[in-house]
Amino acid sequence: MLEDKMIADELEEEKTEIIPCTILGEKWMWHKGYDGGGYLESPDGKSYMIYDLATHEYKYEMSDELYQFFPLNYYYGDGEDPSEFKPFEFMEKDIEEYLLSRQKRKENEEIINNNGDFTKLNYDYLTIEQRQEIIDKKVIQNFEAVKKVNHPMKLDVYSQLLGGVGAVFSRDDYLFMLQLGVPIGVVEYRDSKNNLIIREDDEIIGEVTHIYKPINSLKEYAEYQEINGFPYVIVNPTYMSNKEVRNLAYCFLQANNDEVFDIYTKDKLQFETIISSPIKYDEAIKIFNKYFNESIHKKYINEYGVGREQFYYLSGLKELVPPSKNINQKDKGDR
Repeated sequence: MLEDKMIADELEEEKTEIIPCTILGEKWMWHKGYDGGGYLESPDGKSYMIYDLATHEYKYEMSDELYQFFPLNYYYGDGEDPSEFKPFEFMEKDIEEYLLSRQKRKENEEIINNNGDFTKLNYDYLTIEQRQEIIDKKVIQNFEAVKKVNHPMKLDVYSQLLGGVGAVFSRDDYLFMLQLGVPIGVVEYRDSKNNLIIREDDEIIGEVTHIYKPINSLKEYAEYQEINGFPYVIVNPTYMSNKEVRNLAYCFLQANNDEVFDIYTKDKLQFETIISSPIKYDEAIKIFNKYFNESIHKKYINEYGVGREQFYYLSGLKELVPPSKNINQKDKGDR
């Protein structure tokens, strides 16, 4: 503050006029020197946007070591024509974003340091390191949450296993869901003597019972693979229906499609999903509906050849693409 005041006082001696800001409010004042130099004073007396119109330079705060050039085509290939450039409008918008980003970063840090509500984080003002730290924290929390609801059970083969989820997904898809707080497990086949049946040539004594064995961490899954290298993995049937599993697994899979989403949108979608975990079906579908807009629906249906009925059967998303008129007319003709 002392340095700010000393430099500001030097500029003040050369000032010719003091003009209110147009964007930040009248309490923000431009101090414009006769030689083209000046600065912006905040309501609490701090100096920002120290500038020199003669050299086309500015810096955000007195403490900044280096000046930056205005975005003119003198210095940047995509810069503006100097005759059309409005320096004070540019600086007011720039300092507004600068101060906003500083405030948002501070709010983010408070939430992270206090293990607050991660859904209130502002994604655009997080560093890559912060995002990874949050993801790691959420995964650990989700494993703990899964343990509380994921318990062994005897499965009803007719209502809980036959037919599956109606689509083929890899074990990695289920492990990803586990990290999002969705309880998963493996289906074990045990005979009347409680012997584990893994291979077709294993001797079976009496009737076979289907047992749901919880998997509550990636470590547990890796350890189980030492017993059975190709386990039958499912979501806990008391947590989600087969339809819900199918919809979420498909949407999670497509959310990682580089041909559908640009890197920024894909990362933001995945991050929003993770911080909303442990995942509940309705909340997850709400997030997916926000990102999978009509143009993306059409891409799958028309360009990728998934087909309308199949796409909505797999995704469970809100139907933004109406049925084809040709199909409707054909149906009427058949009737």
